[in-house]
Amino acid sequence: PPEALIAQMDYAGIQTAVLQNDHIYGDLAEYFATARARFPNRFIGLANVDEAFAYRDEQIERLHRSVGELDMQGLYYTLSGFFRNGYSQYFSAPAYYPFWDAVQALDIPVFWVFLGDSPAGGFKEEMGLFRRWLERYPQIPSVLVHGLPTTLFADDEDRLILPDYMAEIMRGFPVYSEVLYPIAWGGKTDYPFARAQDHIRQLCDLVGPDRLVWGSDMPNVERYCTYRQSRSYLGYCDFLDDDNRQKILGGNLGALFAAD
Repeated sequence: PPEALIAQMDYAGIQTAVLQNDHIYGDLAEYFATARARFPNRFIGLANVDEAFAYRDEQIERLHRSVGELDMQGLYYTLSGFFRNGYSQYFSAPAYYPFWDAVQALDIPVFWVFLGDSPAGGFKEEMGLFRRWLERYPQIPSVLVHGLPTTLFADDEDRLILPDYMAEIMRGFPVYSEVLYPIAWGGKTDYPFARAQDHIRQLCDLVGPDRLVWGSDMPNVERYCTYRQSRSYLGYCDFLDDDNRQKILGGNLGALFAAD
């Protein structure tokens, strides 16, 4: 229930949470809308659709209802949904243009879940499709849920070397990377996650703090640390001044949802 999450948020020092859910949890747009109505300013909800068939009229109508009637303020879009069409075509195909045209007209950000290993290929190949989509829709803000796979870009000395295809996306388009290390690394390293701090420092140098947004993956993160710890470890990042820390902890996302 929303009261349980608000209690956790209050203890962790979090004013507003972005609610997003994969299909395994069900279609929760109406549940999110109810929570938003009961607790103004505490929640931002994301819509979801049947990604593989997003070009169909009923999915475009579902998007419009989620945003127009239920007040969802963004779209959660996962490539895992394409198992429904056997991965025969992807989000960047012309068939999906009417759907993306509707997203653009609604002026909402898209929270993407890339697989990194799919029938389309590895992460580089998925980013190639994403780049094609960005060139057609350069005005739609995008958030990479789970963030950049920095271990993929690290050399033997753990220095991050951002490949050209990724640097061009991050620097040339309104694309943001979620900072979400405890859920991925918490089972392998202890709080306050020194290696994660170092990767964040390098990301700040490579793409800038203006392109990073903090996330927790609450409640799943509690298998490794508390909700509060999933935020407080950023306090150990002494390379961040107060302004840049606040950008990562809400300022950057706040700008994406500025209409509210």
